[in-house]
Amino acid sequence: MLLALMQALAIGLTWHLWQVRTAAGDAPNLPLIESGWIQHMQFGFGWPLLLSLVLAVAWPKVGIAAHCGLLVLAIGLDQLRIQPEFVSVAILLVGTLPGEGPRRLARWHLIALWFWAGLHKLFSTGYLFDAGPRMWTDTIGGLSREAAVGLSLATAVFELGLGIAAIVPRARRCVPWLAAVLHLGVLFSLIVQQWNPAVWPWNVAVIAAAIGLFGREQETGGKGRETGATRPWAAWSWNVAAAVALLHPGLYYMGLADAYLSWCVYSSNTPDATLYSAGADPRIDAAIQAGESLDPATLDDALAEATGEELPFKHYGSLNVPFSPAPRLYTQYFRRVGQPGELLVIDDPRPLSAWRHRGRIVLVTSPERKVLAWRP
Repeated sequence: MLLALMQALAIGLTWHLWQVRTAAGDAPNLPLIESGWIQHMQFGFGWPLLLSLVLAVAWPKVGIAAHCGLLVLAIGLDQLRIQPEFVSVAILLVGTLPGEGPRRLARWHLIALWFWAGLHKLFSTGYLFDAGPRMWTDTIGGLSREAAVGLSLATAVFELGLGIAAIVPRARRCVPWLAAVLHLGVLFSLIVQQWNPAVWPWNVAVIAAAIGLFGREQETGGKGRETGATRPWAAWSWNVAAAVALLHPGLYYMGLADAYLSWCVYSSNTPDATLYSAGADPRIDAAIQAGESLDPATLDDALAEATGEELPFKHYGSLNVPFSPAPRLYTQYFRRVGQPGELLVIDDPRPLSAWRHRGRIVLVTSPERKVLAWRP
């Protein structure tokens, strides 16, 4: 019941995200398939999702299946809804179903969440020397730069170590306590900063799930309480799902998985995008008008002098969540709302993207409202 309540609270905090958005200035819905008939299928998902959570409490199998199905459909009709908190809690809800299979999936999901979230931070210089220290100094005033960097490194190692501890049978008894320390700390920091309230319920849900999935009474692995999961095909299906949950985040570095579905949270290693309005720099305007691209050196010089707007937080005030950081979504958004003379710069920090010459993508909107790509 607590998990359903936390999911409902998060949906309430992000109500506008689940609606059809057509008003000027709103972030448009970004469906997985761009089509006129898809646009006509858009409807508000807020109330159906809440009703499915009520059903999940009264009739778990049907309600949880309905909630997961609605969530998948909602994301398919608007990819801005790819937010880690909703996907994670939905998986944890599945873990409350009877049988060892669902519990195994939920356990490995938490292992993947902690392991990969910590590893992403250790791989990210942006986290270690900027975002991480800032979170610490914004939470605890008066910290020195060195102390904030050290605490950021310790946080990433702690998170990674929690994922490893959850794998080791003898260490699992400590997992609920360690998870409570980690997520209560995150929750405290976010409340102090009054930042990202949509994920506050998620942290509470993860603590509750860790207690239920890794507590002392769970050490037998749920033997003797099996249902249909004892059938070979069902057991194999749950094992495959658990393996996907664990390994899928690694695909992020190959460009085959979204950042938020790979548990890149507060890691500063995600694609970024900056939107420049018409008139940002005369050289950019002249090139767009002439239908020509600027050479990389001139473009870098022009952008250094221009003022842009960070796209990930452009609509944060109304949606209460940041933009899901994926180059394809930045591009789709710009194609839908870009105005003549505007320019969008997408930076992807993943090494494979640089190797494929896609570390930086520059899009412009021509006077004829066509979106063109400038190849740096």
